[in-house]
Amino acid sequence: RQQPAKTHVNIELQTVSGLLPDDDLLERMITAAEQGAQVCFICNLVDVAQQSLRQLRKKAAGRLSEDQLILFHSRFVFADREKKENKVLGLFGPEGKRQKGNILVSTQVFECSIDADMDWMISQLCPVDLLFQRWGRLHRHQNKHKRPEGFDQPLCTVLVPPESEEYQLHELIYGDSRILWRTEQLLAGSGNIVEFPEAYRQWIESVYDEEDWGSEPDWVMASHQDFADHQQSQRMGAKVLIKSAMNTLADTDDKISAVTRDGEMNLTLVPVISNAQGERCLLDGSVVDELDKSNRFEKISLNSLGIPASWNKNEGQLPDMDDVRLIWLEMEADEQGYRGHWGETEYKYSAEAGFQRIKK
Repeated sequence: RQQPAKTHVNIELQTVSGLLPDDDLLERMITAAEQGAQVCFICNLVDVAQQSLRQLRKKAAGRLSEDQLILFHSRFVFADREKKENKVLGLFGPEGKRQKGNILVSTQVFECSIDADMDWMISQLCPVDLLFQRWGRLHRHQNKHKRPEGFDQPLCTVLVPPESEEYQLHELIYGDSRILWRTEQLLAGSGNIVEFPEAYRQWIESVYDEEDWGSEPDWVMASHQDFADHQQSQRMGAKVLIKSAMNTLADTDDKISAVTRDGEMNLTLVPVISNAQGERCLLDGSVVDELDKSNRFEKISLNSLGIPASWNKNEGQLPDMDDVRLIWLEMEADEQGYRGHWGETEYKYSAEAGFQRIKK
């Protein structure tokens, strides 16, 4: 059987608080784009991506145009997200127009099934298998694009935390600090280069090995034990559901919560505005009460977006869901997009930045 061609990725670890790019790194990203490079920063959280783009816009004012700074994540209404994806492919795809440098700030959506090619990648630390997926967008179209001077070799700058910070929110995202810690250790011991295809098996097997390495710090082992206990609880819950499959399961909120509490499912939110006649409209201008039954669901889907279920855990943060579990949020147009309130919480939406919650 033919073996895959050997490739490599150069590694640069940068220790930064909160896994957030500091001023020096932001400056490097802007300078690289000025030199014609296609740069991407992949974040683990939508909020971080939105915040980072705001910082880049402020710092790059007068140096890069707004079109050269692109934000891509999942928290857009479907119609706007589709436009974003088309723009990303138009710039960074196989036939991408690369006449000038660009900076893409994205989340995990970029690591999944996007046929894009970047000259330089910056990534927050994540589990090794996801990191490898991200690297799949680094120098992806090997002989198709001319690289700017200084970017002829694939380079990924991986952001890691100071020892005193551990992994904080990033542990909550991925569940097990041991996976993040082991990934970081392999990166640190890589000699600044990772060879493929060897690394696929060696690194993933090592990171996910059930046996203790013998060198994990106590806080890493405690996190792993909590994760393992939670996994065991999920398995036991699944067995109970299987054994009770012959029993009638009432479709009530508490029962649904019991079935789905394994993971945090997204909630579906529909931003709506009022027209001059006071009628409730979707963001594309369609009057909700006038939607034809034949395409009502499709129209609403194109104008809805997913938000974390945790946003609705505190009473009063969002309106109640309707009979088909949609959250309708009244908003008003402003100079930047749309703005709405529920309780003491403010929400914003724009086709450029997506949906944002302005915390109390």
